[in-house]
Amino acid sequence: MRSTMMALLKFSELCRDIPIVICDGSGYDFSNEQKLLKNKFSNLEFLSFHNDSERVRTLGKGYGEGQIVCYALAHSEILKKYDDFAKCTSKLWVSNYRACVDGFTGMAAFLTAPFFSPDKVDTRFYIVNKAFYFEHLLHAHEKVDDLNGFHLEHAFFNAIRGMPYRRVLGKNIPETYGHSGSVGIHFKPSKIKNLIKKSKVVLGVLSGRRV
Repeated sequence: MRSTMMALLKFSELCRDIPIVICDGSGYDFSNEQKLLKNKFSNLEFLSFHNDSERVRTLGKGYGEGQIVCYALAHSEILKKYDDFAKCTSKLWVSNYRACVDGFTGMAAFLTAPFFSPDKVDTRFYIVNKAFYFEHLLHAHEKVDDLNGFHLEHAFFNAIRGMPYRRVLGKNIPETYGHSGSVGIHFKPSKIKNLIKKSKVVLGVLSGRRV
């Protein structure tokens, strides 16, 4: 929870006025964090439930991640008011969040995975239209099978495969910081890598390329 709180406090410095939904699938009690965080954000909602821990154990964390988004969409009063939402994995924050949101014009804004993983999209942070999510991504997590090398990143890629870059890739590359509990590393954006990713998106859009 310490890394999660650090990420949320960073987000509060960047977008205090943006409605935030914090959703946890382990049944965590946010009583100790609510007072501090409610003073940091102007509109904040806490959701907590118990996900299918057995399926998360056997299929992988991507399954649990999908369950969390589904629960939030079904139960959040904040999300009911909007047509689009941005999702960020716990323990991470995006320093150029506002630029990413302001540049969102399509149905989804994903970041493609590195060149050596052409069959994946980055699911740490993305922006998406709710109707698009319900139509194409709502059940993608049910296909996750970590033990056999098929992760949520693969499932999401398959769901948007064949769609034009212009429709599903973000114009701005998220500058992601924070800590990954699953792989145990600290994230910090690379200007060179982000420039390459930006060039890839621009060229793909201009050429009419599809995912």
